[in-house]
Amino acid sequence: MTPKPPKFASPFPPLELSAVDRAHLRAVARTFVEDTAEQYERFMREENGYVDPKRWELIRERENLAVYIDAESRDPKSEHYALPMLFTIGTVPGDLDDMVYGILNHTTRSMRLKTSYVQDQFVNCSVLATLLSPTPESPFDSLTVKWIVKGQSVPVQVIFRNREVVYLEATGMTTLSNGEQVGYQLLHSIDLNQTKPRSGVVRGNISICGVCRQKTPQSVEIYLRGFVDPKGKILRPLVIKSCADALLSAWHYMHFARMKKLMWFLRRRRTTAIEAKESEEDLDASCASCQYHFSPFGGRSKRVCQICRMTVCSACRVTKKLSAIGEDGRLLRQRIPFCRSCYDTAIHADAHEIAVDETEWRRSGSATGFKASHRSSLANFTHRLERFTEAASLTEEE
Repeated sequence: MTPKPPKFASPFPPLELSAVDRAHLRAVARTFVEDTAEQYERFMREENGYVDPKRWELIRERENLAVYIDAESRDPKSEHYALPMLFTIGTVPGDLDDMVYGILNHTTRSMRLKTSYVQDQFVNCSVLATLLSPTPESPFDSLTVKWIVKGQSVPVQVIFRNREVVYLEATGMTTLSNGEQVGYQLLHSIDLNQTKPRSGVVRGNISICGVCRQKTPQSVEIYLRGFVDPKGKILRPLVIKSCADALLSAWHYMHFARMKKLMWFLRRRRTTAIEAKESEEDLDASCASCQYHFSPFGGRSKRVCQICRMTVCSACRVTKKLSAIGEDGRLLRQRIPFCRSCYDTAIHADAHEIAVDETEWRRSGSATGFKASHRSSLANFTHRLERFTEAASLTEEE
């Protein structure tokens, strides 16, 4: 039996890609993205964004996002029966930059954080090779070779083993023929000599490509097409459900983007110059937002906003469960309080500017574009998370 790979590390020898390999993978990504953008334009131009019910059958939906299956593939005699094509169209509230920022996950660390928010059931993952990293000029662009192990839902996992996938992922911005900017994401299985299927492990295949466009000032339209082939003996309805779930996970990208923004504000605004208020005695007697006076005999509870460090009551705060990677490599999750002002400022901040700052921060190892007094590190935050373990509900990934 193949030994179980270590968590969040490649189970393969170091991946060495030649210049020819890299050029080929770039060409593959470019072709898929260009073809998908053309399909989207044709869908909007020739079909006016209308989904033909004779061609596509609705199988899943979440709010304004719907997943369809090629109606012909329902026929057992169809050549597409074993591997049906699925199609997703719809809108999610938000901004295009936020959407693409939520799509971006070009490191193993960011893959793990994304999984904790997007609920894509990845139980192990690693970036095997990086062909393109975000830059200040193109902060959303990435091209990576990845390995993931996808878990199964509870009713299925007792029957079917987890599947691994080695795939090429591309993210970024491109333009349509009319010059309009759209975001894109490609997930496409690839075969490399150095990442051959391992003995005793089922290797699945995936091919999903999509674009997203600012449809209205308040919403982003998502267009995705693709398939997931888990291989092995899995009932066809489960294959379809797995692919539909993969497509609908795009609905969570906005949430991931907002949580990343909160983490960014924590890194930038939390300072060593401001002493942390650790005990009830240290907290202010009234809410900084509404001036509600706290009473020892009950009423609203009080907490400290973890960005501005002001005391806020339960009516004036927002609590969000955030994820971070601890120094020991564990994934930590904890509910963190914010005042409404800091929370609103964070989630409405410019995602493009934040992504640019993050690329510069990674390059220099320190924050840029802000006063030194407003700089802090992710390590400080994860350290505080670990200190909060006894006081709050915390879950960790083994």
